[in-house]
Amino acid sequence: MQQANQLFGNFTSGDIIALSSLIIAVLALVTTFWQAYLSRKHNILSVKPHIAINTVTIVGDTPRILILNNGSGTAFINSIDIEFNQKYFSFKSRNSIRELIDAMGVDRNDLCQYLYIADNLSLTPNSSIQLLSFPVSKYDVDFIKNQSVIDTIRMFKIKIEYTCIYNKNYTSSSDLA
Repeated sequence: MQQANQLFGNFTSGDIIALSSLIIAVLALVTTFWQAYLSRKHNILSVKPHIAINTVTIVGDTPRILILNNGSGTAFINSIDIEFNQKYFSFKSRNSIRELIDAMGVDRNDLCQYLYIADNLSLTPNSSIQLLSFPVSKYDVDFIKNQSVIDTIRMFKIKIEYTCIYNKNYTSSSDLA
């Protein structure tokens, strides 16, 4: 008790109240900053996109590659690259997509649908887009071409780079083999 009297002996009751108020204010400020930090962290997680790569490789159905956003926030896709036979093809270049189709051995007269990304592409939650599709020809009764395309698609390695609205970078990749 004597030490407390020595420490606070020269303080008036007004000084002690002011010091207590200062300590409470500093603790309130620290708590506010901590709460703001936790709130921002929660907000980032609550709008995190999750890109999934899905393939349809059923003989008799259209072979295709789909990109799905299974997350809770919008995904801003920056790049989509496919590795095939140790070569890389980007979906930001039409020539690169054509080179991929040629490397697959698909006849240019066969119908092929693809997604070309001129600028950033956004994908909202619970939505999907078709990246590459090879509709089944009605003349391919034995599904020989269809099976050939399916076998080729299974050799793809796909890498997608995307960001969320908080500009955090994410990567999704799939080895379809």
